[in-house]
Amino acid sequence: MNSPVVLITGANRGLGYELARQVRRRAATVILTSRREDAGRAAAAAIGAEVGHVEYCQLDVLEPASIRRACKYTADEYGRLDVLINNAGAHSSGEGAGLAVNASTCMEAFTNNCLGTLQVTQAFVPLLSQAAGRVINVSTLLALPGMMSQLPGQYFAYRIAKAALNAMTAALAEELRPAGISVNAVHPGWLKTQMGGPYATDEVETGADRVISVAFDVPQTATGRLFVNGAPHAW
Repeated sequence: MNSPVVLITGANRGLGYELARQVRRRAATVILTSRREDAGRAAAAAIGAEVGHVEYCQLDVLEPASIRRACKYTADEYGRLDVLINNAGAHSSGEGAGLAVNASTCMEAFTNNCLGTLQVTQAFVPLLSQAAGRVINVSTLLALPGMMSQLPGQYFAYRIAKAALNAMTAALAEELRPAGISVNAVHPGWLKTQMGGPYATDEVETGADRVISVAFDVPQTATGRLFVNGAPHAW
């Protein structure tokens, strides 16, 4: 019970999978979650065979009933949550330039990349309060105004959704500061995953290490920040 309890959303593949694997290596209790139970259990079994047992709990970040069940499971088993890593997110169909993308694509992106994270964080705050916990939101530098010259006309919906996630990170950090809960965002890099695509430049192991360093190594008092390569970056 002395090991930190870490819950990771969207952890059946890609960055989430590597996060679960690396966090387990830190002797933490890992709760691996995924929308699809079959994929999540297979991922948990694979990690367990390599680095040690990880727990599995089904969690769809867009389904309130699923979130409640995952929260109850964590409360019943551990009574607290030390670190919540909001990794789940997705590109939307119909992505493109701002002058061409339709409203439904933007709404899908916002729901997948911001609203789901908000719903999960809201539900787990009581458990995070028991541990002076940490919330880590996986974001991207492409959402920053100063980075809009990079890949112009691409991923418009995803970028504005992550911009909303960044704003939410800063706002929740102030709300949760009195409870001793820190809330930060991390840019893991352009990772060689299914989501990152064929031209990505960074290894998934490197991206996971960047997220985990914020989850475990930065001071608890550091909150409301965006971290890039382990250091705070201007919003």
